[in-house]
Amino acid sequence: MVEQTFGLLGTFILSKETNIRYLGLETMCHLAATGARNCIDALRVNQETIISSLKDRDISVRRRAVDLLYSMCDETNVRVIVAELLRYLQVADYAIRDEMVLKIAILTEKFAMEYSWYVDVILQLITIAGDHVSDDIWFRIIQIITNNDDLQVYAATTLMNALHSPTCHETTLKVGGYVLGEFGHYIANNPGCTPIDQFTALQSKYAACSPKTKALLLTTYLKFVNLFPEIKDEIVRVFKMNRHVLDTEISQRAKEYLTIVEMPTEDILQTVCEEMPIFPERESALVKRLQTATRDTEDKRTWVIGGRDANAEMARQSRRRRSFSTKAGIKETAASQPLPSELERSGTIGGGGGDGGSSVLDDGTLFRRLLVIPNGLLHRDPILEIGLKSEYKEHLGRLAIFLGNRSLSAISSLRVSLVDGSTSIDANASSGEFTTSTCRVRITLVQPVPAILPQGSQLHQLFKVECLGPVDPAAAEAGELGRPLTLAVTFVRGAGPGGDEGRVAVELPIPLSKFVGPVRLAEADFFQRWRQVGGPPREAQAVFAPRGGALLDRLELIRRVGGLGLNIIDSIDQAAGGVVGVGILSCADLGKVGCMIRVEVNKDHKMYRCTVRSTNEVVSHMVRNLVEEIILAAL
Repeated sequence: MVEQTFGLLGTFILSKETNIRYLGLETMCHLAATGARNCIDALRVNQETIISSLKDRDISVRRRAVDLLYSMCDETNVRVIVAELLRYLQVADYAIRDEMVLKIAILTEKFAMEYSWYVDVILQLITIAGDHVSDDIWFRIIQIITNNDDLQVYAATTLMNALHSPTCHETTLKVGGYVLGEFGHYIANNPGCTPIDQFTALQSKYAACSPKTKALLLTTYLKFVNLFPEIKDEIVRVFKMNRHVLDTEISQRAKEYLTIVEMPTEDILQTVCEEMPIFPERESALVKRLQTATRDTEDKRTWVIGGRDANAEMARQSRRRRSFSTKAGIKETAASQPLPSELERSGTIGGGGGDGGSSVLDDGTLFRRLLVIPNGLLHRDPILEIGLKSEYKEHLGRLAIFLGNRSLSAISSLRVSLVDGSTSIDANASSGEFTTSTCRVRITLVQPVPAILPQGSQLHQLFKVECLGPVDPAAAEAGELGRPLTLAVTFVRGAGPGGDEGRVAVELPIPLSKFVGPVRLAEADFFQRWRQVGGPPREAQAVFAPRGGALLDRLELIRRVGGLGLNIIDSIDQAAGGVVGVGILSCADLGKVGCMIRVEVNKDHKMYRCTVRSTNEVVSHMVRNLVEEIILAAL
């Protein structure tokens, strides 16, 4: 019956009479709104005919064809339908362009199987009809890019290429300015994407854009100063040029940003330019905006365009309105409460990891603490204080070494060196390769420290870190940890030739685990991959007793193992007090290496058994050593 119905309707939309074609498409829209599987399947038989209706000479028929394609779209045909809608959008009537842009954006977000395809479609949408792309649409793509780590590098690269186009729309400039300001450092080493290339690509479009876009770009430039100090002079010139423009918003921003970048220390700059947190997961506002846009221009219906989901939402809203109308005394307090994710969200590089009472702890304990936390104290004595802030993503990281003068006089002849046992390199050199206890890294200086540290002041030195790979396989197979990377600070206390010389050497915590990122994995998937990797040589195992004889409680064990960059699967070994974690190691030599860790606890004999399986045997040994060290450490 359904097939016969749609067969007859198919002949309607091929009719020479405009009213009959419209009636056929309208009836199909009614049937598609039910969301019934057999109706959607039957519609696909007529998909080519419906697409051809986009070229109909009557605008009402074309509008109904757009509505029907929107309602019948799903994961199986989204690429075909979106491609046809984009093609039609180039010649569509201006009266329906706003609505079409919204529908294409909704379909792309709802049914995208790959986020890279979503980014490509939205950028193509902006290129074709940028003047009709509302703020809601480009706000949404920013949220999706920010909330998906795997998408950030691709989005930054794609937008960088789009900015080079002479027909680049201003909305593309807005998205590109935001994304490069947040994630441009991930592609800074790629050809054509260097810091100065990114700045030039944005600045070349600056003069022709609107005041709102100029204000956004000035904020991006401030973030560039924090990320890329080497182009600070070019950006300072832009701030100075915009201090006295007529637009008060641009003038105010330029003055404030110039004040921040010209401060003697960068504490405020780093605080202002902290990485944006993940946006809370909320329902997309695009569907509601589409319903609002069509509500006042169409006849009242018992159904809405968009299939079963859209009509179910309309029914829920109707029931909710009736419920509220019968309970006039109810106050909606929930809407004014912040979301749990907003209450629980912690800071980025500048937050957490404080030293607490660490002023009485030795350097070794402080070092071991920083194996599992990003920020904290490395050393403190009556003269000098050394702190560390760090952030890592895949095989790249950033370190900020803070040097504080706690003495009653100035410190001069300040010099910082990096030592890895056999090699000593002045930290003011451009870059060098080092071997830490578990991995090989390339460290590049971003910002040096001056030779004089005034009394009561603090300076910091910035480095970029790249993981090249694990340490020598022979050492790994022998179960031996290499010598940690050491930060050596030499100085003279007081000015003049009569000052006291001093030297402080502390271990720099850059273990292999800093380049491990968590991976979500279900319990069944974990055991399947555990069996696939198999035993030795890709398995490394150690059985050991805790120092002092006391076992850690499970929460502390989770904190320590999870601090190595792993996602903890809480449902496995929970009753026995064990911990299971999964992560992916990223390094330049090996690419991405999956790591699975299982720490079992024998409470009767007070013993631990740590088993690590990965796709690389060297990584298995290194990670096993790290897990054993962090469990046994006195933190």
